[in-house]
Amino acid sequence: MKKQRQLIAVLAMVLLRTLFCFADEQIVMPKDIYVGDTAELRYAFQSQTDLFLIADPSRVHGDVILLDEKVTAFKDMESICLVKKAVLQRVGITYTIIITFVPWVTGEIAFPECNLNELCGNTSDAVPFMLSLSPVNVSSIVKRTESADEGTPIAPLLLPGTNYVLWALISALLVLLVLGGIFIAHFSVIAKKLEEFKKNIGFNRNAMLTKRRLSALKKKELSDIDFACTWQQIMRTYLEYRFGTSFSSVTARSFASVISSMTGDMLNMEQENAVLSLQGFLQRTDYIRYAGGSIDSLQLPAEEHRAEFMNGERENIIEVSISDVEGLEFREKEMKKYG
Repeated sequence: MKKQRQLIAVLAMVLLRTLFCFADEQIVMPKDIYVGDTAELRYAFQSQTDLFLIADPSRVHGDVILLDEKVTAFKDMESICLVKKAVLQRVGITYTIIITFVPWVTGEIAFPECNLNELCGNTSDAVPFMLSLSPVNVSSIVKRTESADEGTPIAPLLLPGTNYVLWALISALLVLLVLGGIFIAHFSVIAKKLEEFKKNIGFNRNAMLTKRRLSALKKKELSDIDFACTWQQIMRTYLEYRFGTSFSSVTARSFASVISSMTGDMLNMEQENAVLSLQGFLQRTDYIRYAGGSIDSLQLPAEEHRAEFMNGERENIIEVSISDVEGLEFREKEMKKYG
């Protein structure tokens, strides 16, 4: 029985050596490390054991295992270096441990022997997979400074054409300063022009949208009362934006006088004609809306008093309304252009 146990022990040792047989190689990047630098230690070895099977599944990402940098072996080194990150990579049967660290002291830093199973998050009672890393040498920052001071001074280089580039930059800067001064001196005028430009864009958009709505109204099949209501809604919305005040309560009879009062009686001839035309349409559509079935609608001649549109009257109202909108947008400069 004793011989059998000895034979089993020998076979176990041979098996373990077969499983964990590896040829290790360690490199450090960069080659020269100084206090405060972020360095990387790479330790490569080969093993037939699939370390990914014994690792914590939450730490496995493809062919990379995120090692636990908070294990006791690394925490005991916090006074001499900080282990920022540790991973285990696999290519075939070749594994590479990559430890990213920041040294705090000069001289040799010796990483303690650690169990790779523990680093992989394996908490079972598996056979320990111990790693022994070689010490890492950390140089003094003074040595780096002395090395730089001992170097041969290099004469400053002046690229061909540098003077021309400098003069061009100076000239461009002067031009920008002059333009900036002009802009500041005329800021109020420029701001006023920009405000007028913005306002004109808004007026043009308002007029364009109104003409589009009137054209769409022409194609709708509505009753006379609905047509009159819709036309008034379109025109009152347009006038509200055009003159900056509400027209919802302005009556048809006072329409022209209200606009004349708001503009200081400064409308040109084209605009006055448009206002009078729109006032007539407001009165006509009000009559259609409210006179249906009244005594006035029964007076003669019927063509003038009945509360409904005559043939072609709707089309005429829309076409003339579009012309009236264009007339209200007619500017003094445009009048001078035409005579």
